Amino acid sequence: MREKRGADSFRNEHFEKAKKFINGKISEDEYLHFHKEQGSKHFFELTVLKKDMALYVQLLRKLSLPGRRKILFDAYSTGFVWSEYRKIFEKYNTKMFEGFSDNRIDIFIKNGEASTNGIVVAAMFAIICRVPLNWLTTGRASAKWSYDCYENLDIEECRASELLASLNDVNRYTISVEGINLLFGNRSLYVRKEIKYGSVMMEICEDQLSNHEVHELNIFFIKFGFSPLYMRTIFPQRYHLAYFHPLRSREIVCLPMEAFYHTPFV
Repeated sequence: MREKRGADSFRNEHFEKAKKFINGKISEDEYLHFHKEQGSKHFFELTVLKKDMALYVQLLRKLSLPGRRKILFDAYSTGFVWSEYRKIFEKYNTKMFEGFSDNRIDIFIKNGEASTNGIVVAAMFAIICRVPLNWLTTGRASAKWSYDCYENLDIEECRASELLASLNDVNRYTISVEGINLLFGNRSLYVRKEIKYGSVMMEICEDQLSNHEVHELNIFFIKFGFSPLYMRTIFPQRYHLAYFHPLRSREIVCLPMEAFYHTPFV
């Protein structure tokens, strides 16, 4: 995702339009039409908006359902372009995701019907976008986190050793996002596993971990070379513990804007 020369002014102009929409000075149609007039394939202002998650959430909540989907699926929101979405869905070799093309993604953005089983596609997109399922299925976005996106997918349980073993086939071209039900100690934890060009991010989608559980997770993942992080979510008071490893990557890896390091106690 390379921006044109003068990217800062270009991005700031887009950011000002977003603020005008958030503050009710222009309509959603005017905001989205501005991007069309500019010939913008992406919402460059997201790189600024996501520095303030509260402002980013204001934008998402104010948008209609199709508009919210359009923003959430943007490369500056998820870090993935359309060709990479196809690679993510190729893993699920079922009729549900057959022929998942750019055009079918556009159809889903507009009316939610990307396949014969739209709710499952929506659930997969919710995991990719790191939002509750109803943010992609209803006009009014909920104010509470939910695990509906995981519960609507056929996710198998796995232990930590199996989770690590699943990384053996990762190479520097691997692109994947999965929801996992991790059995760890006495808990069952939903984990978002993202692999992008050989680097791995394990996000523990739980904000009620005890100090002991954090301690045990840190011991396990750090032992295998992972760095502990926290990930901001669309709910400003909610953070997820995460673990990052460059693994097979041969390039400098840029972490998501939502990520920040913390000092672990082990």
